Order: sequence, then C-alpha cells, then structure tokens
Amino acid sequence: MYLLPVRKNIRMPRLNYVGYQCYFVTLCTFGRQNIFSDSNHCRDLVALLTTECVSRRFSVLAYCVMPDHLHFLAKGLDPASNLLHLLKSFKIKSSRKCAAREGRTLWQKVSTNTFFALVKAWNR
Repeated sequence: MYLLPVRKNIRMPRLNYVGYQCYFVTLCTFGRQNIFSDSNHCRDLVALLTTECVSRRFSVLAYCVMPDHLHFLAKGLDPASNLLHLLKSFKIKSSRKCAAREGRTLWQKVSTNTFFALVKAWNR
C-alpha cells in the first residue's frame, strides 16, 4: 500500500499572528502564472494591499511584486492587528478582481504562503 507523505505544518500558533508584530509574507500565483508582468496588475495589487493593510491596522514597510509572486513586510499597529484576517481579506478581494478581469484563479489554493515573525527586538 502506498502512503502519501505527511506535510510538515510550518505555521506558528494563531496568537503569533496578532498584535504588534512584523511579518515577511510571500504569496504565489496559481500555477506560478506570470500575472504580475503587467504593470497595471501590479499597481492595482499594491493599491489593494495598501488599502487592506490600513483597514486591518497594518503598515506595509516594504513590498516587491515579481511576475508570479508577491513579497511584503507588514507590521501590526494595534494589539488586535491580525495577519491571518488581513491575508484572507486581501486574497479574496484580489482574487475576485482578477477573476472578473481575466477569468482565472489568482492565488495558489494550497496554502504554502510563508509567514515569519521577525525578531522580537525589531518590534521594540
């Protein structure tokens, strides 16, 4: 009998995604499609990221849009700032925009996004 490999859980406990933390996030497009080769898509994506971060009490410290993925560094500005809520909202809204514009899936379905809480000293 063939057994599938067990996937390692790389996520931290949920509480690590809340509060005054800094995070480095990478989001990959579905099938690694080069969706962000178009500068209009990039501008729309960054505008939406900025809007969502403001509404979810995060600040975007840096970002880099590559043809098939997005990197950004975000910092929570409030004790209730929740990275998981920010990402869910951002991915839903950006996916709907892409589906309406091009009729294709934007983000990977399997969550292989990387989140790293930066060193606590950074947050001081």
